[in-house]
Amino acid sequence: MKEIKGMITRYDEDKGYGFIWSSKEELDCYFKISNIIYENKRKVEVGDLVSFVIYETDKGYRATNIRFVESGNEKKKEYNGITCWTGHFGEYGLILHKNQIGEGTFLHKSNLIDGTRKVVNNTLYNMDIAKSKDNMIALNTSKIDTNNEKILKEIADNEVEDPRVRLKAIEYIKLKQGKSNEFREIINQANELNEYKEESTTVRIGLNGIEFNQKGSPSEDIITIVKYVVIGGVSIVGVAAAASIIASLAGNKN
Repeated sequence: MKEIKGMITRYDEDKGYGFIWSSKEELDCYFKISNIIYENKRKVEVGDLVSFVIYETDKGYRATNIRFVESGNEKKKEYNGITCWTGHFGEYGLILHKNQIGEGTFLHKSNLIDGTRKVVNNTLYNMDIAKSKDNMIALNTSKIDTNNEKILKEIADNEVEDPRVRLKAIEYIKLKQGKSNEFREIINQANELNEYKEESTTVRIGLNGIEFNQKGSPSEDIITIVKYVVIGGVSIVGVAAAASIIASLAGNKN
């Protein structure tokens, strides 16, 4: 049995059990308080970084030999993200955001603070994040108010925000304004990147569409990513992810 690292996603102090998420293994593992090896007496908290050993039972994966890792863990505030996947009828999900590690940041419904009882896919959330080198979990999470156009515009116009999140904010704004055709045009612009013979060196996503300048030869990575979006069907997260990678590649060349 190998030792891996993860983060405590929820813990019931009264009942003495909880769960640990490992981004590397993509597993949510059950543990009991008796499975923790206390080298220093301390309280268990959601967001704690731990090392542990996984074993499988007929009821699922369990964690044992749990030790607290006292370094390499930090908590950051005020991230915006968009859910890309949910499981077990909204009990948990994965969120994409600008400082993403792996396939997504783990969110459990117990860490929702907006009164909702399940994680909803393809939805904007605001959250705190507990972060280590290989793991991230979302804490103090709430849905972003999509009826508040001011907040949505702040997200859409923020160039340091994740493009996937910005594009979703733009969609809400256009739908609220009754201009869904304008949002569809932005999606079309992203798809049309596949047709260009020159490489895009600057990409900006905004309320008026995707703006870019062209220079040089097409990058294989860009073409492959955009073709994947077109062939796989147009999805908001997929198109925005392509735009995000294009922008990233462009930034590395300037």
